[in-house]
Amino acid sequence: MSGDGGSPPQSASRLRHAVAALLVAIGVVLPAVSAVHAAPDETTTSLPAVPDTSTTEVAATTTTATTTTTSAVPETRAPAAPPVETPAPTPTVTPNAAPTQVLAAATCSISSVVRQGTRGADALCAEQTLAALGLRFIGPDDTFGVSTANALKQWQQANGLAADGVLGSVTGTVLGIWIPSSAPKPPPPTPPTTVPPPADALPANSGSGRRVVYSRAAQRVWAVEADGTVVKTHRVSGRLREPYAGTYQVYSRSMYTYSTENPNVKWRYMVRFAYGPGGGRIGFHEIPNRNGVPLQSVAQLGQPLSGGCVRQSTPDAQWMWDWAGLGTTVVVL
Repeated sequence: MSGDGGSPPQSASRLRHAVAALLVAIGVVLPAVSAVHAAPDETTTSLPAVPDTSTTEVAATTTTATTTTTSAVPETRAPAAPPVETPAPTPTVTPNAAPTQVLAAATCSISSVVRQGTRGADALCAEQTLAALGLRFIGPDDTFGVSTANALKQWQQANGLAADGVLGSVTGTVLGIWIPSSAPKPPPPTPPTTVPPPADALPANSGSGRRVVYSRAAQRVWAVEADGTVVKTHRVSGRLREPYAGTYQVYSRSMYTYSTENPNVKWRYMVRFAYGPGGGRIGFHEIPNRNGVPLQSVAQLGQPLSGGCVRQSTPDAQWMWDWAGLGTTVVVL
């Protein structure tokens, strides 16, 4: 034989590679072919790589005895969960603080104007309300006197109101005690041409400067500041003729004392300012007591029941003790 014996194996090998390349081109994958009949010096050619589609599709494989067919199936993905909305936090609202209450809750009310000289329940309510504010005046009682009117004027001026000393609808509303009457009231009587001064008005010609004025006829005292303001007035029990009318000064004071004629009769807050005809010392003090029993009642003040001195209720005596120091002028009318 000639040297043609090597040609058929080479032709067959080239034919198989051509068929394999064609099948790969149309998507058919053949199992690896072993070069059983290849010549020892024959070079094996690797098949082209099939593109990787794992990232975009999932391979569905059908297997037969001789071939494997692969077709692309679209990837199915789970639907994305809807976004969860977080509710906005509810703002915290701090309630406004209650307004500062300047006046205590009223315990009484008035329905008519209260002025100097007014008497009765409305006057008592007005004075109780002013006393609760810390104002100093005679009372509280059922008479709206000159000291109360003066104290009200000072309070009105300090609070931006008309300082007229009259407790009407404006001042009463501010104080929380004004409740106008629903029933119509008759007009007030026409005042006389000459209005007499109130019973507790400071007497005329009673001196000047800071002083205590004592009226024997009225059985009443007034405490007057240097500018003429009456800061307090109250009823007392003295004598009608002693001490003599004139101007005196406080010369001695004793917290506790007693009668030289009867040591069982005792009193406190003695403020001495005069001497009696027999040389006895005369002063302002509280109602004396004998063995603990008062010699008169507070209701009897305003009557000349004293043996020589000027008797006062215990609260009034304490007030006079604090106000009338040594050297204080005392005018006796």
